[in-house]
Amino acid sequence: MDINQLYNAALAAQKSGQEAEAERLYRQILEQASPPEALVNLGNLLARQGRRDEALPLYDRALAARPDFLEGLFNRAGLLLELKRPEDALENYERVVTLRPDLFIAWNNRGSALRALQRHEEALASFERAAALNPSHVNALTNRAMALHDLRRLDGLAHERVDHHQPARRRQRANRHGLRGQEKRTHRGHREQRRVDHVQIALIYHSIEVNVNEV
Repeated sequence: MDINQLYNAALAAQKSGQEAEAERLYRQILEQASPPEALVNLGNLLARQGRRDEALPLYDRALAARPDFLEGLFNRAGLLLELKRPEDALENYERVVTLRPDLFIAWNNRGSALRALQRHEEALASFERAAALNPSHVNALTNRAMALHDLRRLDGLAHERVDHHQPARRRQRANRHGLRGQEKRTHRGHREQRRVDHVQIALIYHSIEVNVNEV
């Protein structure tokens, strides 16, 4: 078989779930040439199997041959997120959304990279862009809610730091007016609210989407 026939056979095997056969055929192709499509598809297959260290060099080779290869950029970024390398993932997602500003999944995953970097306001904006492009996209809506929670929590911590550094005489004056008990009740209420917020957020399933569609 020539390379085109091998590629079509590999693609058919991959689509039908015959991963071992697809891998064999893709590797046979790569013994003769290095088409970016075959490199990315094999990378996708290996990534799905958890063989991330083998998949990443394949994406790198594909992008070295074709730097603006959308599928290569997108899937490499998803793999980098799984490898806990959000800064590198973000670089790829920035290129993806430049090439395809209408790709809502890329905006969603870009937000996840920003959130991992604790760039919460930028993450929120990215999730909102994804939700605007696809209002029914559950991950974007969920991640937007989580980003809002992050910002509220940080704002609450900032207020707590300000309260902690109030002059001692103000606390003493409050005590003289019988407000100590009220402060304790308010503080306890804040703690309880934070616990409730934490439980609500913990129940939200947060997943990073990895596109494994064949090129």
